[in-house]
Amino acid sequence: ASGSIAVCIGTPFDIALVRLQSDSMAPVAERKNYGNVFNALTRTAKEEGVGALYKGLAPNILRGMAMNVGMLACYDQAKETVGKLLGDPMTDGPALTTQIGASCVAGFTAALFSMPFDLIKSRLMAQKPDPTTGKMQY
Repeated sequence: ASGSIAVCIGTPFDIALVRLQSDSMAPVAERKNYGNVFNALTRTAKEEGVGALYKGLAPNILRGMAMNVGMLACYDQAKETVGKLLGDPMTDGPALTTQIGASCVAGFTAALFSMPFDLIKSRLMAQKPDPTTGKMQY
């Protein structure tokens, strides 16, 4: 639950980040020329409504869940496997090299699990209304 609350607080800032990045890559005629993060937040809320600050909230929450599942589910198994590969007896707990190796594996798995949700989240956050219909693409 605390992770979901953190995502709810952080999503508007994530929107600002995605908007600032996509604005810098847009053709000059289509740029919004945001001055900073707070300018992006206030202009997005004024021009598109406060709800626009929460576009991509659901995939963002799912991304966090997938990341936690990938990391937590994988770490212990990776610790055992890396410990065997390195010959770590783990009598007094795992050696530092075992912990680092298991953390790398768990971090990779977490990134792999969360990547599809991150892509969906970024596309929802960066979308613009169709110029003719005014409807959103997604």
